[in-house]
Amino acid sequence: MAKSDAKSDPCISVCRFDGRTGWCFGCGLTIPEIRAWRSLTPYRRTALARDLPRRVERVRVNDPEGRTAEAGDP
Repeated sequence: MAKSDAKSDPCISVCRFDGRTGWCFGCGLTIPEIRAWRSLTPYRRTALARDLPRRVERVRVNDPEGRTAEAGDP
């Protein structure tokens, strides 16, 4: 994700979360990170944005059984 893209919300409306990491299968953010995204400093948003592709790839590769939780599930 380019630096200018880090300002926009990375959500792609998938909102399914890995049960072990808490990362979204679509954007890679956790629920607390999603809630805080707009209030994060530009530095923190950029740092997170750079890590998101790795997170998404990791949850997709490491969880072939599809164990996911919907947003709002306990």
